[in-house]
Amino acid sequence: MKKLKKRTDLKDIQNTLNHFEELSSYFHEKYAEIGEIWKNSNGIEDKLEDIRDGMEGLNEFINLMEALYRKSRTLANTYADQFANILYYKYSPNLREYVSRIREFSQRDVGEDEIFLKEFEKEIETKGTYGLSSSLIKCNADIHRSLLSKLKKIEGDLCAIEKSERYAHENVEKAGSKRDKTTSEIISVPSGVWSDVEISFISGNEIQIRAGDRKLKRTFFQLNWTGNSHTQPSEIWEFMFKMAKNSGACQREADDDNQKKRISLLNKKLMELFEIKRKAIICRERKTYRTEFKLTSQC
Repeated sequence: MKKLKKRTDLKDIQNTLNHFEELSSYFHEKYAEIGEIWKNSNGIEDKLEDIRDGMEGLNEFINLMEALYRKSRTLANTYADQFANILYYKYSPNLREYVSRIREFSQRDVGEDEIFLKEFEKEIETKGTYGLSSSLIKCNADIHRSLLSKLKKIEGDLCAIEKSERYAHENVEKAGSKRDKTTSEIISVPSGVWSDVEISFISGNEIQIRAGDRKLKRTFFQLNWTGNSHTQPSEIWEFMFKMAKNSGACQREADDDNQKKRISLLNKKLMELFEIKRKAIICRERKTYRTEFKLTSQC
């Protein structure tokens, strides 16, 4: 795995950073290992297709196996990325939000997946494996359980972050700052006009911003533009990315309520982010939605 670049403002929790690096590597390796288990058996999908039709309870068993495979791979992939985020400069998250999300979602995932594994193993013990290798099933389940075990032990690392100098500094910065539940940062534009704003997508996850004389980079994670899983960009971020690929424009669909909703939500997010009262996106001649600022994509 490529060596991760450390943030210089987190030196007082170097051991915690090292542990997160190890955890990221571990979860990444387990993600690949789960795929290899079934790849060496011609793939889980192929194995399930080979099971004879007409057997009682077959559909339930297939759904159960697909759930185990999907849950295990998603869990491994999600936290491989999440643990690594704190180590990259370009993904420098707000530490309070980082700790809160890791703690909230790890506790949720551990609780839900432990219940799932117990029910899964009970079903397999009661109804059998329908000819599918029991050793492969056990191997997949054991990996899943090992991932949950790691997540159950990260509270000490999260507490260490909360005691760090950077965490304390962020709390001081946050005091008196104007934020709401949906916007994690405010980037003020002195002139208060959209013509002094430029946004360019460096990648699908990161943008370069010019606000007046200020230039900065932000990811969807930093701006809290995340989806329900909090590990992927929100639909609004993806919609803005799509507009950026078309130089800040998109064709108006007269009867598309979803498009109208996305435009409305994107306007709200942008107006809050830059504290500009005028709409960021308007409809020209009832044909095209276009941003009032320069929106482009470099990727």
